[in-house]
Amino acid sequence: MKAPTDYRIVGTSVPRVDIPAKLAGDAVFVHDVRVPGMLHGRVVRPPYAGVGRTVTSSAARCIGRRVVDCAPARRPRRWS
Repeated sequence: MKAPTDYRIVGTSVPRVDIPAKLAGDAVFVHDVRVPGMLHGRVVRPPYAGVGRTVTSSAARCIGRRVVDCAPARRPRRWS
């Protein structure tokens, strides 16, 4: 274990080198990353409980949209 006199950062003000880029709008965040062929996702849930499936036909008609239906993955498990 270190002696308290060996600590150089704890208890002192450390300059924030990332602040100027954030204030100028030049900082790159994870949400700014774009990968070729990247898709963005959205989970669409039924408006109320008890609905078996969410209607995706209107979303499928939109140009440039891809619909992924995961209904088979939602089947209830059988416990043995």
